[in-house]
This record gives sequence, C-alpha cells and structure tokens, in this order.
Amino acid sequence: MPVLQFHGLDDTALHSDGLNNTWDWLDSDLTLVTVPGANHFVQEDAADLVSTTMKWWLLSRVE
Repeated sequence: MPVLQFHGLDDTALHSDGLNNTWDWLDSDLTLVTVPGANHFVQEDAADLVSTTMKWWLLSRVE
C-alpha cells in the first residue's frame, strides 16, 4: 500500500528522529511531506498545503 505521510517540522510530540527507517516497514512507495512551521497537527497548521497535496497524491494513483 502506498503511503502519504505529513510531518510538521516544529512538532514537539514526534521529533524528526521518529521518522527514521519508517520506510523499512513498507512494501510500496512512501511520500513524505515535511512542513516547516507546522506542529503536530499539520492538517490544522497547513490546511491548504495538506489538502492540495492529498488531492494531487490521490489523483496521481488513478489508473
């Protein structure tokens, strides 16, 4: 299953070190979007970016 993951670079609950080797657990592609200025709730801090990226990502998988 392809994975789209967002990470706020100002997140204090999950530091960037927590992303290390995430891809080792996947059998398909991982799209990691890091968002400067966003905290743990990226969807609130960067709502337009998250929505736009999710739409692009989903549409890019339509056959």
